Amino acid sequence: MGALYLALPPREEWGKVKSSFTEADYRLLPVMMALLISFFTLKAYRWKLLLKPIRELTTWQVTPAMMIGFAFNNLLPAHLGEFVRVFVLGKQYDLPKTPVLSTVVLERILDIIAILSLLGISLLFIDDMPEEAKQGSVVFAAVSFCGVIVLGLYMAFTKQFVAFTRSVLNRLNFIPEKLRSGVLGMLESGAVGLESVKDPKLLLLIAITSFAQWLANGLMIYVSLRSFGVSIDVTHALLVMGVTAIGVTVPSSPGYFGVIQWCFKISLVPLGYDGPRVFAASIYYHMCQWIPVTTTGLAFLSKVGLSFSDVRREATAEQIKVPA
Repeated sequence: MGALYLALPPREEWGKVKSSFTEADYRLLPVMMALLISFFTLKAYRWKLLLKPIRELTTWQVTPAMMIGFAFNNLLPAHLGEFVRVFVLGKQYDLPKTPVLSTVVLERILDIIAILSLLGISLLFIDDMPEEAKQGSVVFAAVSFCGVIVLGLYMAFTKQFVAFTRSVLNRLNFIPEKLRSGVLGMLESGAVGLESVKDPKLLLLIAITSFAQWLANGLMIYVSLRSFGVSIDVTHALLVMGVTAIGVTVPSSPGYFGVIQWCFKISLVPLGYDGPRVFAASIYYHMCQWIPVTTTGLAFLSKVGLSFSDVRREATAEQIKVPA
């Protein structure tokens, strides 16, 4: 909730926040919903491609588990929804959990690449960007690039990578044997879920869908701000998208309340945009996702015959099993 406190406008500006909602143009709400549907359709299609080496599934078949997972992300802390969708999909189609989880991890890496690329493009066209923000983006990009290199080595030289990891872990006697075996087991079985990126055709489709879905998300931000009278261009909207997407990766309150608002604020207010209108637009953008995603996910949960408490318990157990 600290992020929400930092995002709140001063008390004297709350009247302007209220008037922003009354003066907003809601005629573009259908466009927002169309972009939201496009975002999750692309995400489901990409997950289907990543799952191809494990099991041939359709986009519609993976959609319920995916939406249930995002609904749980909106309701529970610590990104527990990622484990929820692994559990639900595994239960629906009798799939091994570790390879499925590896596809979710790979999703995050692909997201980082797409987000940083779009963020970098936006920075090229923003002359008044604060130097601190540019430096932060460079650091984050460097760390992400190192992670991508490690993943590439893992995919290209799986046996050698596992052998090297085993030799390193064997030297670290303070690590419990159970944990070492768990890490090595995940590396070996998780390689199956990474096979899709070795197929050039699949890799191209995965890359295109990764960029397309985050571009759709950036357009949602653009439409939200425009609806609330914030005269913004697409490059600034992509900046907000990048900062927000990075911000929500950090463990926070369920549903990212406050985090999204704070990301909008630090992205646009230093550039001279109207703070109260930006804050109001961030709430509108947030609710246009939170409400339909949560209700859709819970509806799918009921349809597949699972209870909220059972799924939460199983997903928490899987989260505990996974080494940090």
